[in-house]
Amino acid sequence: MTDEKKTDDIRAEVEARVKAEEEARKADAKPEEDPITPEFVRQCLTHNEFGDGMLFAAIHGGRFVFNVSLSEWFYWKGHYWEMDMGTALSMRAVNDVALRYLETEEQLELGKKIKEAKANDNGELEKQLKEIQSSYKKRAKRLRSTSGANNCLRWAYSVEGGLMIREEEFDRNPWLLACANGVLELRTGKFRDGRPGDCITKAVPHEWKGIDHPAPTWEKFLSDVFGGNKEIIDYLHRVLGYGITGLTTEQIFLVFHGEGSNGKGTLVETLKHVLGDIAKPIQSELLLDQRNARNSSGPSSDIMTLKGLRVAFASETDKHRRFSSAKVKWLSGGDTLTARPAHAPFETVFKPTHLLCLLTNHLPHADGDDYAFWRRVHLVPFKHTFVDEGELDPNRPEHRLKIKDLPEKLEAEAPGILAWLVRGNIEWQRQGLNPPDSVRAATEEYRLSEDRLAGFIEARCYPPEETIDDRTPYGELYSAFKEWFIEEYGDKYSPSKRDFSTLFEKRFRKVKEGGQMYFRGVTLQP
Repeated sequence: MTDEKKTDDIRAEVEARVKAEEEARKADAKPEEDPITPEFVRQCLTHNEFGDGMLFAAIHGGRFVFNVSLSEWFYWKGHYWEMDMGTALSMRAVNDVALRYLETEEQLELGKKIKEAKANDNGELEKQLKEIQSSYKKRAKRLRSTSGANNCLRWAYSVEGGLMIREEEFDRNPWLLACANGVLELRTGKFRDGRPGDCITKAVPHEWKGIDHPAPTWEKFLSDVFGGNKEIIDYLHRVLGYGITGLTTEQIFLVFHGEGSNGKGTLVETLKHVLGDIAKPIQSELLLDQRNARNSSGPSSDIMTLKGLRVAFASETDKHRRFSSAKVKWLSGGDTLTARPAHAPFETVFKPTHLLCLLTNHLPHADGDDYAFWRRVHLVPFKHTFVDEGELDPNRPEHRLKIKDLPEKLEAEAPGILAWLVRGNIEWQRQGLNPPDSVRAATEEYRLSEDRLAGFIEARCYPPEETIDDRTPYGELYSAFKEWFIEEYGDKYSPSKRDFSTLFEKRFRKVKEGGQMYFRGVTLQP
């Protein structure tokens, strides 16, 4: 059975199941009864501001929640939650509490009962009824003041069963992908309405139009970028399809590398447009070695940026910069992250959901012998250059003709590119990442270029197999290595004697003879 046939079979099964479930849901749907009775409203009235909060929570459960970690209200936007910037909507929603008090007063027919009491000359009852009527109206008036509304909102999340939620409760299901018109269950392919209990706050800003929605400009663009290399394009299809899941099980660090106008920037900008809030840039400094460590007790907004992301892009590192392998391993794994946004009172603990990516013209340096780092790296080379028609050289096979208005054309295909990503997710579920030989070879070439010991031996020493019995003084070897290192990598990360000794002892034997330290098996060229 061909790959296309398998994908078609999966699609047919999914669509049949979705249709059956949708029909069953419509058949079972029943009109809901209002659980807020006049008696409950009366109880809220007697509990003062606490009761106002109870009533707000009862009216707006599933419509508003208060994120206590960020001290921000969120409102339900139909398929996902969105932050209520400036508390405008939640403050406005307090008026629904005021209206419910006034509606209840009318339901109780207090005005009619007051007239009847007066007609029956029952002054005591008339007085009591007027006081009750007044209490409803006064409460509604107070709620329409700034202090009344603020106090209502505070109690709405503080009461038992209130509208409080913690940041770590949001965006926890990696298999759910919210769109403008619903939620995709990526594991099954089912498309449905969003539910407040999904606790999604980050969504694709485009509508889902079906798994077969086309994106011809996008597919031609990828073919141009990679010179029609189907293996790399198919791999990119799978790895980006994996990226939209929010899983970190693959533990990879995706590196897009190439100089000039090679399409990697257009590719990433298009993905950011298609995926919206779930694909954002991060500071490249987050991945690089820093001489001055940050105060660990301070805010960590850069880490907080990763919360709920599916794809995190860092870009454009300068020459001679160096990866912090510890940071890359930490941020490309599945370990729990802890962060505190600026001005937030509490730390947030969350599981990462992002695919970590770097696009760069200059590859940062890294320890060539750090296995845990290199098993994460997947280097995708961008070898072609897009030029204007007048610059197109038929003798340069790497040249590709620029497509006029390409960014705008790609943005117009956002629903189709989203469908392409979901198809890639299906392929990843079917066969895994399965990086092609070209990606493996580019990654290995990068690793070998960062093997400092091998580079120094090749440049400044005789072949080790020819000098097994030779020896070189420690100090002389260190001076030569330091000189070579600065020439190759710059003096910012010049190795200390301790670093030098640790590196060389991995391959050569250090001995003390005649009161002097030597390394055996290595000899410098003159």
